[in-house]
Amino acid sequence: MSEFIRKVMDFLGRDKGSDGFLPSDSPSCLCGIYGTKEEIEEAEENCKKALDVNPGHADSYLCMGRILLAQGAFGAAEEKLLKAVELNPDYIDALFCLGELYVKRKKVKEAEEALKKVVEKKPDYTGAHILLGRLYFVAERFSEAVSAYKRAIGLKPQYADSHFGLGGVYVNMGRFSEAEAEHKKALRINPDYVDARIGLAWIHYFMGRLKEAEKEFIAAVALKPGEAEIYSGLGWVYYRQGMLDEAETEFLKAQQILGKNHEAHAGLGWTYYRMFIKGQIEIGAAEKEFTEAIKINPNIADAHIGLGWANYHKDNLEAAEKEFLKAVEINPDFAEIHIGLGWAYYRWVSYNKERINDAEREFDLAISMDSQNPDAHVGKGWVHYRQARYVEAEKAFRKALSLKKDYGDAFIGLGCVYEKKGDKKRAEAEYKKARKLN
Repeated sequence: MSEFIRKVMDFLGRDKGSDGFLPSDSPSCLCGIYGTKEEIEEAEENCKKALDVNPGHADSYLCMGRILLAQGAFGAAEEKLLKAVELNPDYIDALFCLGELYVKRKKVKEAEEALKKVVEKKPDYTGAHILLGRLYFVAERFSEAVSAYKRAIGLKPQYADSHFGLGGVYVNMGRFSEAEAEHKKALRINPDYVDARIGLAWIHYFMGRLKEAEKEFIAAVALKPGEAEIYSGLGWVYYRQGMLDEAETEFLKAQQILGKNHEAHAGLGWTYYRMFIKGQIEIGAAEKEFTEAIKINPNIADAHIGLGWANYHKDNLEAAEKEFLKAVEINPDFAEIHIGLGWAYYRWVSYNKERINDAEREFDLAISMDSQNPDAHVGKGWVHYRQARYVEAEKAFRKALSLKKDYGDAFIGLGCVYEKKGDKKRAEAEYKKARKLN
């Protein structure tokens, strides 16, 4: 999985909602609700006074812990919340807040223990079920996350957060239709729920419904025009549609908001790379953006892959190999990297015939990771062609065409195979198919 996809998956399950939820329907103090900076400061002052008056009162410790949690002072918040539970072991609001703190800190065991105590004592405590859903999502215990969110929805179906959270879990399970339905439910409850609209856009993106994704991202921009990730998402939608000028515009908007940002540079890099492939610009523009992305974040595999391809097209094969291998080091299970390495080694055969074995190994690795990737099968087809293994080459090219019917390079490969076999009529038929595509 590339960083780009992983980032989207994380977004769809992140701990951020629109409506929010209270520690209980009757919170015991003001800080049970997130408020403005001034309101929180006033609540903090009141809690301090309450602690001075009665240091043995659990409510005051909950109040102070909740404020510290809202301020991100997790260590101090934990101390106050544990004191509240010590004074009153059955204090479910304090247990809930403690669970929320542990969820935020990704302390799975402690969070689960606290939140399960809450739902054991009060099964209809909706917020605890929502937090359990988020916790299980972070722990990649997706089936349990689904159950937790469904319990929350059963208790309060009008909580948009629950539908958004459940939708995020479904995305990570590959259940896109169900994810779409949950995001739409969240938006029916709250049409201005920006995260749900962005999430729906990404779901449409993954489903290949790019015009619908474009529509949702544009709607999200109207709701939150200063959000860089929306422009970045729109950039990827335009990129996949081949609308490269529009993609460039959106990535530049994201970059303008974020300043020097590796993701915006990587997006621009891939946009310029495709412009180069179409003969519109020089490869140097893409190379520059990938290099900038790596300067900011040396561990972004997508940029190393892009820089690998830039060096490949410059016939700088040692540099290409170095970048692809760095990408493998960062993300070893991503088939696209091995395809890049395969082509670098294939091209290297002109200088060192032994490299054909390296090329075959990399294409085989790519196929083992993603058997439905037509590029990997085409690469393997050309390796077999160069090895004079024409039956296997034909099989590989046919496999690629079964996965992508309009694949010009596969038709050319078949034409070359038939030409080597002396079947000029069939060879010309395959070349003709390739010419039609171009």
